Amino acid sequence: MTTIDIAMMSDSDDSQHVYMYKNVTFDPHIVPRGNLTEVERFNVRQDDIFIASYPRSGTHWLTEMVLLIMADGDVSKVNRRTMDQVFEMTLPIDPSRPLRAGYKAVEEWPVGEPRVVLTHLPAELLPLQLWQQKGAKVVYIARNVLDVLASQYQHLSAINLLPPATKDWPKFIQFKLSDKDTYSGRNWFSHVTSYWRRRSSNEKLLFLKYEDIKTDHRKAVRDIAEFLQRPLAAEQIDRVVELTTFDGMMKTYQQIEAEDPSKIFRTRALSVEPFLKKGIVGNWKGKYSDEQLATIKKKVVEHCGSLGLHFEFETKL
Repeated sequence: MTTIDIAMMSDSDDSQHVYMYKNVTFDPHIVPRGNLTEVERFNVRQDDIFIASYPRSGTHWLTEMVLLIMADGDVSKVNRRTMDQVFEMTLPIDPSRPLRAGYKAVEEWPVGEPRVVLTHLPAELLPLQLWQQKGAKVVYIARNVLDVLASQYQHLSAINLLPPATKDWPKFIQFKLSDKDTYSGRNWFSHVTSYWRRRSSNEKLLFLKYEDIKTDHRKAVRDIAEFLQRPLAAEQIDRVVELTTFDGMMKTYQQIEAEDPSKIFRTRALSVEPFLKKGIVGNWKGKYSDEQLATIKKKVVEHCGSLGLHFEFETKL
């Protein structure tokens, strides 16, 4: 099993393990100091599509929908280069290649080939040109915080990326509710609202909720296709929906691993932990104390409710 040991913050002193960039906290082992400056001045193309999310919010689900829409529903034509990088991060995702920043890999894509770029950055740290370049678009997916944190704890534990001071579940939750979240720069509340605040006044941004997609999968595919200006016939929409059910994606990911084991990093974090887990709403149940639930739900109301942003924590009957 391949894991990497990330020396992140400790209980006694976290100052030497993190840094601030425009009042946002980052871990230099995941997002090196120079990356964000380069990301900010990154040359955006007019056909670029950025897929943004807070980690463990359904990133791969949304990515598969976007890639299939761009391929007119034909899975054999999907360009999986997208799955080889996270824009702002420098991590050993592909062990066959030298370690390099995600944005550098994106720069190498041929002109004329639409780039679908994955990022976990908050909205204010995306490339400046992204909001200015005509045609470039952002699709954001948000998921209820209870499912996100439960999934993230299990995922980071499996690949040895939990900060040492947060390996205990109560401390992990306390850390994630603070403003010191270094995995994506901001905690869930600030990250989600950074995109929500932009969505009504910016035609370049489509804001989606994981729970809404689960409720009406077909509508979500239609909305994404319309936003990307990639109209699909009814049978193509049916195909995208079928291929992006949980079972459909599991089959696709198993096929990717079987056809080329060297590309397992596209389906598993650091080639170890599967990105796909259960794909359900409400998997958080039984993981939180009553006190934790009360605290988190209060923060959701405080940070999101006043903005008109609401989340479902359980599957609608």
